[in-house]
Amino acid sequence: MMESTEPERYYSDLAPYLPALTADRVALQERIIATQVRWADAFHVRYPRLGEGMRLLRTAQDTVTDTSFETYLRGELSSYSDQTVALYGEMIDAMAARRENLTEAHRDADGATFGLRRAEGRGSRSGIRMTRGCSRRVAKPCLYSVPSAVRERPRGLLPCRQGM
Repeated sequence: MMESTEPERYYSDLAPYLPALTADRVALQERIIATQVRWADAFHVRYPRLGEGMRLLRTAQDTVTDTSFETYLRGELSSYSDQTVALYGEMIDAMAARRENLTEAHRDADGATFGLRRAEGRGSRSGIRMTRGCSRRVAKPCLYSVPSAVRERPRGLLPCRQGM
């Protein structure tokens, strides 16, 4: 990420210690990045109110204090093994073939963590946001680590997963 946000420092202090990526590897990463940036952009257009809270989208928008989704993804993929990037690329290709959007899938999963139902109109131009699902008593406390917003619910109450 520093290659974009602090290039002088990156090339003097970090680059000499990092393994070089092959041209094929860079090409694969850039193809994945282009697809994911396209999906994130579509998400921002479709759900502008939800998109507001996300990272900046493109590397051209980077500052020393604010790193874009594109730059962050480039940094993440660069740290993965060749095998992991190849498998990740296959997943991205399969999702694209099914006309799925990974950004939207991530946001749905994030919302589910907070007990929010997936709603087609959430965050759309109409201003509709995700809504809280119903709560039900459970016999055992949740074994998963959950965000503080969920932990603050009355003891024994967890978000209902029905209808998601």
